[in-house]
Parts: sequence; C-alpha cells; structure tokens
Amino acid sequence: PTLEYDALTPPGDSSGKARAVAETQKMCMVGDSLVLCRFVERVYGYTLTWNRESGQAGRKAEMYVEPLRLATGLDFTLDQLETVGERIWNLIRWYNLACGMTSADLDVLPRRLLEERIPSGPSEGKGLTRADLRRMLGEYYAYVGWDDSGRPKPETLSRLGLRGNLA
Repeated sequence: PTLEYDALTPPGDSSGKARAVAETQKMCMVGDSLVLCRFVERVYGYTLTWNRESGQAGRKAEMYVEPLRLATGLDFTLDQLETVGERIWNLIRWYNLACGMTSADLDVLPRRLLEERIPSGPSEGKGLTRADLRRMLGEYYAYVGWDDSGRPKPETLSRLGLRGNLA
C-alpha cells in the first residue's frame, strides 16, 4: 500500500498486509474527505496508525485536525479521524452490497495478476495465486470486522454507529 510498510514484510510475504491495506484505506478516506492532494501525502504521514506508532502522532495530527478545526469549528483527535475513515469505508461497502454487489464483484484482481508470473528480475517466477488472494481476503475481512463473505458484521456497524440491515 504505502511506503512506510516496506520494512514490515519482505517482498513476496503477505503477512501483515491486511492491516497495511485497511489502515491505508482509512487514511485515504480521511484524505479524500479533506480533499488532500495525494502528492503531499508524505507531509501528512502515510496512515493515521503509522503516525501514532512512529511517534509522529502529535505533529501529524495537527496537520489534519487544525485545518479541519479552522474550517468547521470542530475539534477532532487522530483517533476520531481514524474512525471517520473507517466509517466511510464501511459505508461504501454497505452501499455496494445493498446495490446487489458481492465480494466476487468487489474483491477481485485482474486475471493477469493471478495467472501470469513475473518474467525476470529479482522476483522472477513469482506471482499471486487465487488461493493466495482468498487467504489474504480472509485475513483482511477479519481485520476490518467483516464476515467470511465480505459483509460488515453487525458488531462492526454498531461500533461505528451505523445502523441498518445488509440482508
């Protein structure tokens, strides 16, 4: 997802990637809502969680919350912004599911990525299989609080203050 996760797992190792993807998605939802330019993403910190874990939370949080406070008069914390990002991501998923889409429609990669192998270089012969993708999706769903079919669990929706039925 983003550069700060490079050192967490070696190339070809997908462990920890579910967390990296989910945290990046939260950040992107907040950044998009604040209409932040992705080109200055490094100034703001890659993800909200990374800011907190890297000791940058105070300085980086100010870069998010101060403009938001000045524009709206509302005081937000980094944790609150992270929840906002998570709510947005779950609302998007909820909406797509309500429109009749399924994980088979939403959580796919191009055929080429699943069938072709890297032809040369240090990763020659490596690639992602459908079994790899299924395993990674399972890890991702568990991390974000979704069920095995990629639907937000009732407790996830409740924790985020979202009501309704996805049936």
